Amino acid sequence: MEASGAYVECGGPVLMTTDIKQFRDELLAMVDTLSGEATLKGLEPAISVVLTMQRLGRVEGLIELTPDHLNQHHRFTVEADQSYLPELVRSCDAMLERFPIVDATARD
Repeated sequence: MEASGAYVECGGPVLMTTDIKQFRDELLAMVDTLSGEATLKGLEPAISVVLTMQRLGRVEGLIELTPDHLNQHHRFTVEADQSYLPELVRSCDAMLERFPIVDATARD
């Protein structure tokens, strides 16, 4: 995440494809209803993204990111409008196409 005067990066396996699918589904609901929120958060504390629909199609984003959750905490607030949501959905779809969810309970 890069913002005026700040750059924070975390790496490693911090999200699962199921996290991305849930975020995508919540984004689709926001696109359809122009209300609600979408949350991207994994089991690891490295990243949390919450997008909340505000009045007049404005979207507020709260991003929390840390490469070291014991010693650091970084928080960013961003704003956009609903016209950015479909591209986020497409990006999630592209990730899910490249890295499909594997059903561990399925048997051949």
